[in-house]
Amino acid sequence: MLMAALEQTCCAATVVRDVEETLETMNPAQWENTAINGELLKQDTDRLLDGAETMSMSMLDYKRQLDALEGKWRKYRAQQDFNKWAALRHWLRIPGIRRRIETVEKDIRGETSRRSRRLQERIRKAEKLMEQTKNKLRDIYAIYHREGKSRFSECNLKRRIAVAIQRKNTHLQKSVRQTTAFHKFKQQTIGKAFRRGKSY
Repeated sequence: MLMAALEQTCCAATVVRDVEETLETMNPAQWENTAINGELLKQDTDRLLDGAETMSMSMLDYKRQLDALEGKWRKYRAQQDFNKWAALRHWLRIPGIRRRIETVEKDIRGETSRRSRRLQERIRKAEKLMEQTKNKLRDIYAIYHREGKSRFSECNLKRRIAVAIQRKNTHLQKSVRQTTAFHKFKQQTIGKAFRRGKSY
């Protein structure tokens, strides 16, 4: 009887250890890809798009910068997709882990040995860790899901880039017209002054 109880406790301890290790690997700190800083990328994007008229560069250079920006966004979206779906995949494992914990709890219920009490304490900690991990995974999924609908979503960003190019082009054309008008006025002024000088 004692031997059977000991074996049962050993098996339960193995399950709890496996649950602890599994939850550790599910922690976003272990797998979340943060190579590209999304906040910095958004700041760079706003600066480039909002500064279409004020940046002193040619349309060709501006488009080159926009192309480089779109390349960064493609990489960031791949990073977002990885994090979003990894969070969902891990989150879907939570019910199975909960069932394993409940099974172990049922198996050692009523046990009063020191070993069993230590195991029950580990189970309580595992349950707490499971809830914390579940909440972290849910929050991460929600963050990336919301980003897909923000002004930085792929569709909205393409629209903003097209508007920025149009604004830049309009600004450059206006600058050319102003420069041309200024040179024309300058030439006319010089011509008048020259003719006035000759008349003396």
